[in-house]
Amino acid sequence: MPNEIEVEVEVQECDRYWCDNTFPVGEGTEVDGGEWCDDCVNDYAVGCDRCGELVADTHTVDGEEWCTNCTDDDAFWCAYCDCYYDPHGWSNEHDHDNGCLLDYNDTPLLRFRGEDPHGYYLGLELEMEDTSGCSISDGVELAGSHIPDHFYCKSDGSLYEGMEMVSHPMTLSYWQQIRPRFDSLTAGLRRMGMRSWNTETAGIHVHVSSEAFESDAHLWMFQRLFYRNPDQVSKFAGRESSRWAQIRPEKGEITYFTKTRKNGNHSHLPRYMAVNLTNRSTVEIRVFRGSLNPNRVFANLEFVHAAVEYTRTLTIKQAHAGALDFSIFAYWLRQQPQYANAAAHLSARGLVSAGND
Repeated sequence: MPNEIEVEVEVQECDRYWCDNTFPVGEGTEVDGGEWCDDCVNDYAVGCDRCGELVADTHTVDGEEWCTNCTDDDAFWCAYCDCYYDPHGWSNEHDHDNGCLLDYNDTPLLRFRGEDPHGYYLGLELEMEDTSGCSISDGVELAGSHIPDHFYCKSDGSLYEGMEMVSHPMTLSYWQQIRPRFDSLTAGLRRMGMRSWNTETAGIHVHVSSEAFESDAHLWMFQRLFYRNPDQVSKFAGRESSRWAQIRPEKGEITYFTKTRKNGNHSHLPRYMAVNLTNRSTVEIRVFRGSLNPNRVFANLEFVHAAVEYTRTLTIKQAHAGALDFSIFAYWLRQQPQYANAAAHLSARGLVSAGND
């Protein structure tokens, strides 16, 4: 009987720290980019509940175990609950949308409210400061729970000791439907010591869906209405902030802003303009002074909506003929019943000429 030939099998060491086991090359199990032996896989590897990959360490996210990559990419950290959560799969244990202060860069899964013939929505960012020493968490809880699933709160580095209350996107008609509850919410925030108007820091930002603008010409006209009338717009807004909402651009900048956005180069645009075009999905109007007075808040929402609709069909010929004069726009706005708060605010701020009464 011929002698059997011994075949030397190439082996490799387990890549897990402190393990000296070896196994044939190619027969290990991939864990965190390395090859592990069966003993280490059975004793120490964990499967990520989101992507299914085997890893050495995981993070608990809404009761599931996620790998570091999934956690970094898809989970948010809640400082109040001291835990990670999935913004796209709301936890039954923690209602982060309605009761937690989110990081400035975090945005939950948005809930769109109402229907609009042009398919666009308005979003509100209302900044406020705590002037009485109350707990910010109390304000966060009130803002999130008073009208559930309509508002959430975020931290903001531009505030001294405060927060910004952010709405989910809503049509103007839907905003007007929730007005009584919004009045009650802002009254509650004021009672606990939150302030917005009488601060050095707080503002109101209104976001409009990009779908609101039918063309580049429409967006150009919309910007032009603001930038052609800086004194009147600032008076309506309650402030002029060259730092946070520049309303006096250089000649030719409106055209440059519009073309740059059209080409998809949003990041090349300045953010701190009265009309901010750096976001892909919205156009942000940053001019308004902060306020917890619901009449002012709704006047701002209506003013922006009116500006979108007024400029929708304007032509260059009409613009040259004076259609972008603030007095003409204000007169048009006051004829539209859905803008009653904005019309009243125009009168209160002395922005209605005697000839247009």
